[in-house]
Amino acid sequence: MIPNFRIKSKQEVERAYFDQFRQLCNDIPHGKIIQSESPDFIIRSRHFSLGVEITRIYQEKIIEVYSGTLPSKISKVVFLSALLPILEKKESKRLRYQTKRMNANWLLIVFVREPENLAYDFLKELDNTSVESGFEKVFLLDVIANQLIELKS
Repeated sequence: MIPNFRIKSKQEVERAYFDQFRQLCNDIPHGKIIQSESPDFIIRSRHFSLGVEITRIYQEKIIEVYSGTLPSKISKVVFLSALLPILEKKESKRLRYQTKRMNANWLLIVFVREPENLAYDFLKELDNTSVESGFEKVFLLDVIANQLIELKS
């Protein structure tokens, strides 16, 4: 399912990403879904609350890490190098969530790319790649391929 990108607001786009994430992730607990800021979504039940922060990584950023050229194929190492600044930025934000008394905080990184560009075969290799983060779980959502990869469990 590719979200409708004719949607205008940031909240609507994030909701489309979150809905796709929910369809692909079996670990999401049942509960009331609240769209907010910092984190972007809260899933709250009687005994549990989960914060889900959504961020994006753009194909252009990966190309920039790859010395500004458009390679025919990107490696796992280059992709993870492009993820590091995103993880660091979100880590500082995560500390603020503790005031909201979440039982857990997850990070969803949405990979924004052109459907016809580059070979991203290496994405399958990223499953359960150990990325360092204070988030309890970190996921990568490839919207185009409708694929969810757990980077930290």
